[in-house]
Amino acid sequence: MDYRLAVFQAVAEHLSFTRASRVLHLSQPAVTQHIKALEDDLGQALFNRSSHGITVTSAGATLLKHARLVARLDEEVVQQIRGKGGIISGQLALGATTTIGQYLLSSWLVQGRQSWPDLKLNVTISNTEEIIEAVLERKIDLGLIEGRCQRVGLRAECFLDDEIICVASARNPLTHGKPAPLSSLKKQIWIFREQGSGTRDIVEIALKRQGLDPRKLKIDLELSSSETIKAVVATGYGLTFLSRFVVAREIALGILRPVPVRHLIIRRKLHLISMRGPRPVGAAGAFADLVLKETSHSTGLAGLAITSAYEI
Repeated sequence: MDYRLAVFQAVAEHLSFTRASRVLHLSQPAVTQHIKALEDDLGQALFNRSSHGITVTSAGATLLKHARLVARLDEEVVQQIRGKGGIISGQLALGATTTIGQYLLSSWLVQGRQSWPDLKLNVTISNTEEIIEAVLERKIDLGLIEGRCQRVGLRAECFLDDEIICVASARNPLTHGKPAPLSSLKKQIWIFREQGSGTRDIVEIALKRQGLDPRKLKIDLELSSSETIKAVVATGYGLTFLSRFVVAREIALGILRPVPVRHLIIRRKLHLISMRGPRPVGAAGAFADLVLKETSHSTGLAGLAITSAYEI
């Protein structure tokens, strides 16, 4: 990779010549010279400079995407060569949605560190839309998301089945007795995940398919933390929809109980996503294989893994 391109990427991602110089272990004047030489060669300004700091120009944004691609390709080549000798090293940027990151990812990270001590793992936990965007922008190499990915330019590989269930406090009368009719959900108070959450998206799709407009539900709180949602519902206030993986412990302890809803079964698949093209190699491929291996024999709470792949 052209070193000036690496310098540019550092400045663009940190939006600071000073911070980039620290990361690169260069003097600030040296960083400035590299950027000026690159701008002179391209005949375009890559940064807007003002008293408030710097921002990336449209030309800079285009170059940043290219720089990230080149960096990833360089890393893949190195990993391919090293991988043939069984050596996985360097860096791997992972992204996982909240449910996967909080309830599934930890054991895979530990195994990864034990298997590849020379590999540095960087992990981003966010909602589905943000993880997808990060993969498309090449900020992360491999994403683990909930639900099906519909964005053009991505490759997706299913690794596990999941089920979203309605739960309430064990004291709630709806958790005892016959399944509640779908129409009765409109009378309840709801605690939902935030917009952009994979869990919320699939719940809303399932409700619409059964003829219930999610906008007619009394959604009193929208929270980005499943742990907070569980804590609120456990007090007896409201109902929620969450993955079985998320509420397994609370159900086992009798803190929460499933609320059976007539004709409503919400299932989804969890996917590994990467840029469209051949299956990832090197560190990304090795980590994907680890996840698939661990889930292929998992009875889990939501069934066996299905390892099919598709591209958009």
